[in-house]
Amino acid sequence: MRKPSGVAVGIVESLEDPTGQGKIRLSFPWMGPAMKSAWAPVSTPLAGKDRGCFMMPEVGDEALVAFEHGDFDHPFILGFLWNGSDLPPENEPQMRIIRTPGGHELRFEDKPGAKKVVVKTEGGLMLTMDDAQQSITLTGGGRAVTMQSGQVKIT
Repeated sequence: MRKPSGVAVGIVESLEDPTGQGKIRLSFPWMGPAMKSAWAPVSTPLAGKDRGCFMMPEVGDEALVAFEHGDFDHPFILGFLWNGSDLPPENEPQMRIIRTPGGHELRFEDKPGAKKVVVKTEGGLMLTMDDAQQSITLTGGGRAVTMQSGQVKIT
């Protein structure tokens, strides 16, 4: 087989890494249905002994993959891609969001004059830290506790 040059797009086929190292297996539909990758490590912003950033994709996600020294048997995942059917969770440039498949969310809103950080569970529990209001609000079960200007308000 010819050595791959550049990067390629693959589809996440499996997350069941037999080595327990957080690797994934890809398929390459553009190469034919039988073409599968070796187990590929996933690039992450931080990795080390007992520390790091761990976020795995879902089966079916598109991955951007490169091959060490052009060797198809040594792939590594550079990242994951949105496409026409899998869209970003937000499209405002001032928003930074981490959203899990289960619906949990960590959101950073950097709008001028309205900066806040929001942590939200799938069930609707929420912690909002609002710089503009200088407040912290815990919300859940139809109730809220807000700390602002040295006061605590329960609603």
